[in-house]
Order: sequence, then structure tokens, then C-alpha cells
Amino acid sequence: GVIAGLLVLLVGGGVGAWFGVISPILEEKAQETEAAQRLAEEQAREAETARQAAEAEAARRREAEQGRLAAEQERLAAEQAREAEEAQRRERAQRQRRRRPSGTSRMRSSGGGRNDDPLAGLEF
Repeated sequence: GVIAGLLVLLVGGGVGAWFGVISPILEEKAQETEAAQRLAEEQAREAETARQAAEAEAARRREAEQGRLAAEQERLAAEQAREAEEAQRRERAQRQRRRRPSGTSRMRSSGGGRNDDPLAGLEF
């Protein structure tokens, strides 16, 4: 009977230790692991959200920069077109000036040489 009593006492103590000490420790560790896993998942979601926001911001900046560059190219093209048009106008004006006869050549031809008479070459 004493051995059986000791054996029941040992088994009861083991069961008590298991359910009183070891099982709560294991449960606490499992809960800590789950909490750490939930935290890691939440941080991963936040990091993904931040990454997506950064990508959207980078895309917005790229589009803005492309728009700025396109506007600058349009401005430069318009400026070059104006400059080309102005150069053509100047060239035409120079050609027209070259074609026009000057008034002094008519006076010389009708005056017959150098003459100090201011009325020379005028028709009466």
C-alpha cells in the first residue's frame, strides 16, 4: 500500500506540475508567438502600404517631371519657330532692300556726272 500511495502521489504531483506550471508556460509562449506573428503581419501590411504610397508618389513625380519637360520642349520649339520666322523676315527685308533702286543713282544718271547744282537731275 505504501508504494501504491507514493506512486499515486508522484503521478498526482506530476499531473499537478504539468497543468499548474508547465502547461501555462507553454500556453503563454504560444500566445506570445501568436502576438509576435500578428505584429509582424501588421508591420508587413504597413510596410506594403508605405511602399505602395512611395511608388505612387514616385510615379506622380515622374509624370510631373515628364509634363514639365514636355512643356519646356514645346516652349523651346515655339521659340525656335519664332526665331526662324524672324530670321526669314529679316532675310526677306534685306532682299527687298537690295532690289530697290536708290534715289541717288537716278540723279547721277540724269545729271551727267558730278555737279554741285542741287537742282540737277530734277525735271521741270
